[in-house]
Amino acid sequence: MDQGFADGDSTVTIARYTGGGMASSMSGSKPEGLLDYLADGLIKNTFWQIMFSVGTGYGKLRPLALITPIIAETIAASGWSKDDVKQYLFEKARIPAWEFERMLRDWTGKPVWSLTDEARKGSIPADVYAVSEDPGRLVPIVWEPSHFMVVVTGDPGRTSGYMFGHNGQFGFPVTKKIAVSAPSPVSSPSTDSARRSPA
Repeated sequence: MDQGFADGDSTVTIARYTGGGMASSMSGSKPEGLLDYLADGLIKNTFWQIMFSVGTGYGKLRPLALITPIIAETIAASGWSKDDVKQYLFEKARIPAWEFERMLRDWTGKPVWSLTDEARKGSIPADVYAVSEDPGRLVPIVWEPSHFMVVVTGDPGRTSGYMFGHNGQFGFPVTKKIAVSAPSPVSSPSTDSARRSPA
């Protein structure tokens, strides 16, 4: 549904993710405590990929957080929606502007980067990346909350999350609707042997 399909549609989403890290045994009874694990993991698993937010690609970074059903249920029990989760990650998954610019220098081969200058040129959102010129100001790793991908999956009894960095070279994740056919009947061993027996 996040990708524009109806509830109940069967879909497959394809994207290129690179590396990742697990947060096992996440603890907490409130969304904020649980989501801090994810925000930390998303920062740690985004380094050279930052150039798909600014640099090689602009606004193409789509970090992915997988959470288990029990984590999702705990968050939902506080009345939070998936949009609330993404907004919280947007506010928390941030790094100092100077570090963002250092990673851009390291991974794009361009010796000088200034988020403030990029914002002045209109390349990136000024209200996100240029609210001041303080090099220590915290800036998000993506342009807006919707750029985070959040998926519920895995063992219902585990309190885990898994965070992936996104290789935005090929753009956004792509979702296609698929048709699911009924499974084929399975032959029993006795039926199979009867078919093979000589007449």
